[in-house]
Amino acid sequence: METDFMNAFLFSDIPNLQRATVRKKLTSKRLLRGQILFHQGSVGDAVYVIQAGSLEIFVENSERKFVLGHQFAGEVVGELEMIHSDARRTASVGAMENSLLWQLKREDLETLMTEYPLILRRIAATLAERLQQADRKLSYFAFMDARLRVVNLLVDLAANFGVSSPSGTVVDWLVTKQHLADMVGLNRESMSRALSDLQREGLLTWQNRHLCLPDLRRLEVLAETATQVSKGRLWHTPSVLDRSEDATGDGTHVPLPQEIPGLSLSRRCRPDEDAQRNK
Repeated sequence: METDFMNAFLFSDIPNLQRATVRKKLTSKRLLRGQILFHQGSVGDAVYVIQAGSLEIFVENSERKFVLGHQFAGEVVGELEMIHSDARRTASVGAMENSLLWQLKREDLETLMTEYPLILRRIAATLAERLQQADRKLSYFAFMDARLRVVNLLVDLAANFGVSSPSGTVVDWLVTKQHLADMVGLNRESMSRALSDLQREGLLTWQNRHLCLPDLRRLEVLAETATQVSKGRLWHTPSVLDRSEDATGDGTHVPLPQEIPGLSLSRRCRPDEDAQRNK
């Protein structure tokens, strides 16, 4: 069994779009954790729909890495270069865990967009989301010190992965301190100091290697005081992340990523040694 590609945001609920029309244009691609899908500056000739797993979008040089965003099952990567006159990739994309993708070549996507213009609107919506996220991150870098960047990151994580518990809001996403640092332009040492300070203030604890926020409202007040950007904390359209079945509208079960034989996957990133030390 496999996650239905027709459940992906790019193709779901497109009037008159037939499964066979899309399926014959797709090829499968597997990535191991840490494997690069494409590098910044390479020429893009395809868009990718994530069937299972998760990817990070990043830029880097010899000294630093900066994570621009993340994509999960049902979402797409590589779409910008399919509609822009410059086909060079603006960022690199790599797998945060073992992942399974559908590849759609440029010429096939162009054919589908011509026949089904709503697909182009979906791509535009995805790009608008990315722009909104970029605007928020720019506000972090322009106006905030390390502490406030981390505070805002924690509020963002709560908005996207928060689960209520007796201890507070648990971030249901296992991620390393280094990755957190890469998300807000800090080094690991600065991130560790900021997290330790927040922990001493009672704003952060660790629960089974997960971040736990005992008083999310206090963090939200700190974050909102520091920035005038009041929306855009959700990284992705909720309808994309929330869909798990009934992709065709007939009640047919659509398997979740972890149900795919031969792939031990979750929507969350697996912990590595660094995450295990984050207790």
